[in-house]
Amino acid sequence: MNKSNALIDASLMFGRAATSVSPWVPSLGPMQAKDIKKTWLQKQLAGTVAGAELLSLSLIGGDSGTTDRQRLALEWNEAGLHAELPSVVFIKSTPKTASSRVMVGPLKMASNEVQFYRTARQFLGDEAPKVYASNIGMGARFLLVLEDLSARGCQTFSLADEAPLSHLRGMMVALAGLHAAFWESTKLDRELAWLDRERSRPGFRMMMAVHRRFRQRFVNGKEVASAPVSELAKVLTAHEDEVIRVREQGPHTLVHGDTHLGNTYILNDGRSGLLDWQIAHCGQGLREVAYFLGTGSPIELRRQHEKELLGLYLDTLRSKGVKIDLSFDKAFDTYRFWLAYAWDAVQLTRNWEGLQTRESMDRSWERINAAVEDLDVAEAVRAAVT
Repeated sequence: MNKSNALIDASLMFGRAATSVSPWVPSLGPMQAKDIKKTWLQKQLAGTVAGAELLSLSLIGGDSGTTDRQRLALEWNEAGLHAELPSVVFIKSTPKTASSRVMVGPLKMASNEVQFYRTARQFLGDEAPKVYASNIGMGARFLLVLEDLSARGCQTFSLADEAPLSHLRGMMVALAGLHAAFWESTKLDRELAWLDRERSRPGFRMMMAVHRRFRQRFVNGKEVASAPVSELAKVLTAHEDEVIRVREQGPHTLVHGDTHLGNTYILNDGRSGLLDWQIAHCGQGLREVAYFLGTGSPIELRRQHEKELLGLYLDTLRSKGVKIDLSFDKAFDTYRFWLAYAWDAVQLTRNWEGLQTRESMDRSWERINAAVEDLDVAEAVRAAVT
């Protein structure tokens, strides 16, 4: 990104931040669960169902953080029940606090997620929840009416959980399904033209500077780490531009962007999927595999099964018609390269207080450091950039 583009990027981020801080902005339609009216929701859910009427709606619980998350219970008349319209929906909407909006707005997290559900979700199966309605405004204002996955026995995870092997396998299938749907596809230039690439992602330069600042603690020895981990920090710092260039290479697809364990689920039929599509962008699929297994897999399960799991991902891609001009050994080297990105992401989150719980970060840190040590990730990065 040249200096002119950097100034434009900074100006856009400042404008989004200013709008996000404002306690009120003009909007069309509801932007929080409490603002949803029966007539609006009935139109969204039952606009084509003859005679269906939404009799009542009520909040039945939720929480608020980076975004507001609520569940709504819906009561339908006989026509609505006969049409099997949902009795509960999940509402994800505008952050309640200015501090949260300032994180979501400048990085386009709200508009990204709405765009994903409006344009990409239709091409997927259980890799993401179903969407019933969406609304988008300025300054991190948005609203999504989503499937309530609890009706299908959904199990979610925290970053500190010990995921079973069945979920690791399920996620390889889910990630392959996601990536195959958009693999080097013309959809990336049509329906998904809104997707950012690596360097055009909002706040890219700012986030790289933060990565570099926190990484320096390992370079100068202020942060105690094993020799392989310290070496990785040095290699990433010395070859930052080259690493980014490799990360920008294809093959390209839609990537979720944040495939840690806490953003995943498993249904009662064994299929797995992903939540929170706020930083979806255009990139390499193996990035997601490395990030998920490196930070979310129990260490011994990864050691015993990571080649099997990578093979399952590749085989599933091929079964869905993707032509992969890549040997398994080369794919494994690429996986090792992307573990460096996972390590850099975790070390930033670990040092940025308040983004995750200490228990979650300690467990993710332990896992990714073990992967860096086991697989000589510093050497994989050096080989990729020289």
